Amino acid sequence: MATFPLLQLPVVAMENTLSIMTPLELIDLSLVSARSKTTVKNFLRVRPKFKAEMNISRGSNIIISAREEWRLKKINKLEEERRFMNNEVNEMAKAFEYIKEVLECDFDLIRIDFSRLHDENRQFIDWLRSQQQIFDTIAIQGSYQNYDDDVKYLMENLKATGELVLVMLRHADDFQLEIPEGLRILHVDSSGFIKFEQFLKLDSEQIVFLRSPLTSQEIYRFLKSWMACESHLNLKALQITIDHPDVINAVKELPHVEVTIDNNIRGMFDRVAFFNSLTNGFNITRSDGKIATTCVLQTAATSRLYFVLH
Repeated sequence: MATFPLLQLPVVAMENTLSIMTPLELIDLSLVSARSKTTVKNFLRVRPKFKAEMNISRGSNIIISAREEWRLKKINKLEEERRFMNNEVNEMAKAFEYIKEVLECDFDLIRIDFSRLHDENRQFIDWLRSQQQIFDTIAIQGSYQNYDDDVKYLMENLKATGELVLVMLRHADDFQLEIPEGLRILHVDSSGFIKFEQFLKLDSEQIVFLRSPLTSQEIYRFLKSWMACESHLNLKALQITIDHPDVINAVKELPHVEVTIDNNIRGMFDRVAFFNSLTNGFNITRSDGKIATTCVLQTAATSRLYFVLH
């Protein structure tokens, strides 16, 4: 089959051809020669079009997206270079560097399972910091093991500007972590280390805490401070689970209006993925006139408070 002389085309024709190629095709083209690599880089430098994310977990991959998504686990033909003992992680690191160089795109999201890196967590964080320090979303997990020192080290060296997710981790009783300001979403499964004083200072738009140490009285104090415009002025949605069965009584002690969870209110909960089958709730009003609907899912031992701003 005859070869297609892409690099010999007039500039406009060549750019039109490059513009309809997928990122995987552009990567393959860049690997043909030094000239083709330079051509792809120059084209994407003036027409950036892709976003990317990297997942270091079971079945690690890189996702490149525009109007569609493309996944890859390695880039063939890259020079052999050993950075990490785990072959999968090593391939991800090489691909990460090449995609940033050739496709001229930053990575929006990094998801790391520390249990996949074994004893190379710090080494991986140092390498990642050398490539990119700021991400929209940082998600950390750890197969329900304690990686407190590594979590703190990562948060000291990298920055999440949009979402911070901590799941499947265990924390020591004295663990402390500074939470970034201005997050869209803060999700912490084992949130026992976030005590009331720190919770009250958070300014995230959406918060999900499981296994929270807060008491029903502290939930009351939080809602009262929100109603007085004293805390959580940016809060749009909250889901928090605590080991106290009487949170609903704390809510009822505040000025409120009992409401039926109709389709409109349920739609507000669904849009933030707070799915529940509750049929009754309470509207509370902030001193500036803003209204939030709260409802409580209660068992014999726990309470889960849902909160959504209208």
